[in-house]
Formats: sequence, structure tokens, C-alpha cells
Amino acid sequence: MSAVTKIMNQNLTKLRPAIQEDADRIEQLECELFPDNCWNSRTIANQIDIGAGWVAERDGLVVGYALVAKSDNLADLLRLGVAELYRRQGLAGQLIELSLANHPAVLTVQKGNPAIRLYCRHGFKVAGVVESAWLMRRA
Repeated sequence: MSAVTKIMNQNLTKLRPAIQEDADRIEQLECELFPDNCWNSRTIANQIDIGAGWVAERDGLVVGYALVAKSDNLADLLRLGVAELYRRQGLAGQLIELSLANHPAVLTVQKGNPAIRLYCRHGFKVAGVVESAWLMRRA
């Protein structure tokens, strides 16, 4: 994909806070991306209610999302996903930054997941191990 195409694609993608009506589409995308561990729409809707969520929308479809639990002093990036067709356009990074809003943050990621490089680029560092996953933190 050329640099011009990437810029054009980004300009057509809208980033906005998640709303309840997004829960079903986020679930569909979750199950495409994480078939062995996808959240259902009820869990997603509850997280949108109590936490913070952002979506990337293209032509009226949710093509990416971030779900976060926030407290006064810490954000927990619970879920992050971008549809295959829309990867490598900077959407995941934009969703990380919007959803965390400069809060110190933590996340858990499976060892060997290529997204670890993305998280490192956004200031996360390995802070520990939880079963077969890395616990990552950013100040």
C-alpha cells in the first residue's frame, strides 16, 4: 500500500467514543480476531457503560476498537482489535492513545503476540508474567 493510499484511508476512518449500539459489531470483530477468547456483546456493552471505549469507523462499520477500564490513577487496556483489512494504517496506535488519554496504563498480552511491538512503541514495558502472558505497564 502506498503512502498516499494510507493517508487517504486514514482520512476516511472516523475515530469516536464507543456507544451501546457498537457492542454487536465489536463482538463480531472480536470473534473474527480472537475466536478462542472473544467477548460477547453483553460484556462489551457493560464495559462501554462502566469504562471507556473507542471505535474506528469506516463507511458506517466498526473496523477497530479499544476497551479500557479506568480508575483515578490507572487505565487497563482490556481489548484492542483492528480488522485485518485496516491494519498497518496507524489505527491501533490512535485507539491506544485516545482510549488511554495519557493515563498510566497496564495491559496483558500473550507471549509471542506481534502486537507487543506496537505496545512498546506506545511506551509500554514488560513489568511481569501472568501465566502465558506478559503484563505490560506504561507510566
